[in-house]
Amino acid sequence: MYSPPASRGGQGTLIVDAVMERDNTTRTIWAVVEGRSAAHQTVLLVSHSDGTNILEENGHIGLVELARQMVAQPLARTVVFVLTAGHLRIPALTDDGQATSRWLRDHPEWWAGGPGNRPAGQVS
Repeated sequence: MYSPPASRGGQGTLIVDAVMERDNTTRTIWAVVEGRSAAHQTVLLVSHSDGTNILEENGHIGLVELARQMVAQPLARTVVFVLTAGHLRIPALTDDGQATSRWLRDHPEWWAGGPGNRPAGQVS
């Protein structure tokens, strides 16, 4: 059967062999650069990695460069860098299926405000 190239409106079938691995773990990596004058307030910079290859949605590349810049020249506010993992497996992380929601639930001290917690401020 002949299928014209996609550039001419062709269609194709892709079959991917895969193995389901249950009970795998993923890791969220996060770091903090303390601010200068308003360190009690935070700014959250959040990205994720699918981990499938170096190009597909691997926000850690930009996050690492931003972290280098913030260490060299800290902002007034504290910056929290969060790189969640397992974006394509998010149902395995939480009931609502969001890896970032899991980090927020586990670490309110960096964003929620209130007694003992730093508030996350808006960047203007």
